[in-house]
Amino acid sequence: MNEVLSTAIGVAEKNGGKRVSKITLRVGALSGIVPRFCSSMFEVISEGTIAEGCEMVIEEAPAVFKCINCGELSEYNEPEHEYKCHSCGSEQLRLLSGYKFQIVSVGIV
Repeated sequence: MNEVLSTAIGVAEKNGGKRVSKITLRVGALSGIVPRFCSSMFEVISEGTIAEGCEMVIEEAPAVFKCINCGELSEYNEPEHEYKCHSCGSEQLRLLSGYKFQIVSVGIV
């Protein structure tokens, strides 16, 4: 979250913003980030900065796998111990998305 804060402040400063008003994050199910902790942690580390009190929007992205056997897509919203194709039950899957943590947008005023 320190990098999110640094990036948001950098965007505001680069564009002449006086305050960061909103940050939108996309958190993948397999990113290792716990979405419910993002806002509270950001609230603490942003105290005294131009991002203090900004709105935090968190978009949770499922993990999407493609089955190598049947080609169907399977989504998981939380980490699991095993991943299987929802269609054919195969464990031969390729991870397509849901492993990233990214800043989608930074609102400034």
